[in-house]
Amino acid sequence: MCALISEYPALADIVDSAAQKAGVPLSHWLPFMPNSDHANFAKHGIPALRLVAGFNKPESRVRHILSRGDIPDIIKESEMRNALAVTCAMASVALEMSDQQLDALKAGATCPGV
Repeated sequence: MCALISEYPALADIVDSAAQKAGVPLSHWLPFMPNSDHANFAKHGIPALRLVAGFNKPESRVRHILSRGDIPDIIKESEMRNALAVTCAMASVALEMSDQQLDALKAGATCPGV
């Protein structure tokens, strides 16, 4: 899995903390990716990320999403559980942050429109 962090470099620390907390390997990609709902938030100064599987891996099974090959058999329960663990860990990390720490996530952003 990879977190697209929309040119908010401070989100990398949250991603790393969540990965450690969940015990699940997780990378992050800094460049702005405009092809997602999270991009609308990022463009308006709200630190946002998108958690994706198979990013930059053309051989990944996720290449079948929204295609004829998008069938339940390609899903692995363990991967869904890992995604859930990481998502919950990210929420936990964010909930433990102070308002000042959350506000600081905007620092250094280079996202268009920020």
